[in-house]
Amino acid sequence: MRPAKQKDSASPGWQEWWRERGERELQCILMTAWDPIGVGDTPEAWGEYETYAPKVARIPRETKDSQEAAAQVAEYLGDVEHHSMEINSGQGRLDNARLAFTRCLA
Repeated sequence: MRPAKQKDSASPGWQEWWRERGERELQCILMTAWDPIGVGDTPEAWGEYETYAPKVARIPRETKDSQEAAAQVAEYLGDVEHHSMEINSGQGRLDNARLAFTRCLA
């Protein structure tokens, strides 16, 4: 997801990447790999999870290890499900999100 060696969100390279690709890639992961309420196939719902995106985007920038960052993202999304949405979409969706972030952050 993030460009190599551009972890600092204040850097012009990171900001450009975020505008051009990063934000869209994050939305794709949230809508396909995670999607706890099953709206990923509904075009009108594309922004359904955008309120969680800033925190998800911040985790990899604050964590040196990509595996740890992916695990923290999955943990955060699990907390969102349980505490904000009051649902349990199952460990499979959280595993999907963790794997997607692991691939993107590697």
